[in-house]
Amino acid sequence: MASCGNTTCDQYNSTNAEWFKIEETGPEPDNTTWYQQNIMNGSPANVTIPSTLQSGQYLIRHEIIALHLATTVGGAEFYPSCTQVNIGGSQVGIATASEEVTFPGGYSDTDPGIYDPTVFNTPIQYTFPGPPVASFISGASSSTGSASSAPPTSSSPSASPTLTSTGSGTCTLRQQTFAVQKRRSLSRVLAGWIRSIGS
Repeated sequence: MASCGNTTCDQYNSTNAEWFKIEETGPEPDNTTWYQQNIMNGSPANVTIPSTLQSGQYLIRHEIIALHLATTVGGAEFYPSCTQVNIGGSQVGIATASEEVTFPGGYSDTDPGIYDPTVFNTPIQYTFPGPPVASFISGASSSTGSASSAPPTSSSPSASPTLTSTGSGTCTLRQQTFAVQKRRSLSRVLAGWIRSIGS
């Protein structure tokens, strides 16, 4: 996520946005399959906005890193998507400077988790690229070293953020259904979907 500062996100110049992690998901707890397989099977990718996040306007950057070609330097494929949110409430959690990165530059082609010559080995030993999950998030742990991160669990904090719409812009998502006749890589499916929504 990145704060839009003292403006609304539709007016914010995100060129130098300082991004921090609220979650990272990779291998399933069995360390033999990836959570991404659930997305490929049609399940949604869910994330919980931290209940301690400081109020304000934010961009959420969701990214899938396709690793099927990451056995060679420069082979990883990136599929980012952004959403604007307005967080209400009186919570004060923010990321530290060491937990933030800018894009481009957040990671390089040779970073562990981007270049992974053992990505197909089991059990999966995966190092998440980029900074650790921000420490203000309940249960956050460092992403350095081999790790597996389970999806966040919900709790019932006494003070929780409220999501509100700014009404200043719209984003229309259209559900797509794919009939796969033969086995395809995720990148081909996503490329077809991107082409279809551009029409």
